[in-house]
Amino acid sequence: MTAASSATMSAAAANPAAASTDYGPLAVVAAALRRERALVITTLAILALALPTIVALLTETRTLAGLNVWIKPLKFDASVIVLLATYAIGFGLARADDRRRLGVRVAVGLVVVSAVLEIAYITLQAARGEASHFNQTSAWEAAAFGLMGLFAVILTAGAGVAAVLVWRAGAKGLGDGLWLGLVIGFALTFVLGIVTGFAIGGNGGHFVAALGAMPGSDLGGIPVFGWSRDVGDLRAAHFVGLHLMQVVPLVGLAADRLAPRASRPAVLVAALALTGLTVWALAVALSGQSVVPAGW
Repeated sequence: MTAASSATMSAAAANPAAASTDYGPLAVVAAALRRERALVITTLAILALALPTIVALLTETRTLAGLNVWIKPLKFDASVIVLLATYAIGFGLARADDRRRLGVRVAVGLVVVSAVLEIAYITLQAARGEASHFNQTSAWEAAAFGLMGLFAVILTAGAGVAAVLVWRAGAKGLGDGLWLGLVIGFALTFVLGIVTGFAIGGNGGHFVAALGAMPGSDLGGIPVFGWSRDVGDLRAAHFVGLHLMQVVPLVGLAADRLAPRASRPAVLVAALALTGLTVWALAVALSGQSVVPAGW
């Protein structure tokens, strides 16, 4: 055994975490999560809130527009949990000097506050048996809905910040596909999430009816999502656009494992395909048609 090898083994024994610098993309992601405590704690807090919401859903008899009052809060809990966990990875992968920047810490703070207040208001309205979105019954509800729109923009804009931070940090053990998937996924979510979100806000709701009456609720829609089977529903495009930041990196991770030399082209193809799907879903909804084939 050489002196260098002996020294390396001694250092590894003294500090197991330093035994290897090439410990794989999943370990890199786990380390990133540990670095972004504010986002992780908020994610866990909303996850904890979702548990009594599930109990309420199973025991509650009140309905709003024909649906259990707790369905919407639970759906938003799930959505925000996934969003914050993904942001924790993106912000956690940033270089140490970038993470310490005032602008980055402010961005994290705004995302956390926006997520907490958005979930709090949706939950409060469910407890009151009142709608949270597009509800302008009273002055304070109209003001609260306006703030919700601002919070939604802040939450989506976080993806743009994460894209820049991950790009500046470089791959650093992630693998080319996963790294590029995170950068492109975050960037596309920022753009497409904002565009589809403003489409919903500008339309005054998520339904678009070319002919006939506008649906009064999600009753009869696609299970879980609630997207209309009969008229245009802008939420389908919004959903795909927002979740590019999870799907595209997963494609990159799979490509890194299965076909490393083709990982970057695979990410680009996936990003183009999902962008095309988002644009298609948006165009179909704006025409007043459902994205669901007739008869489904």
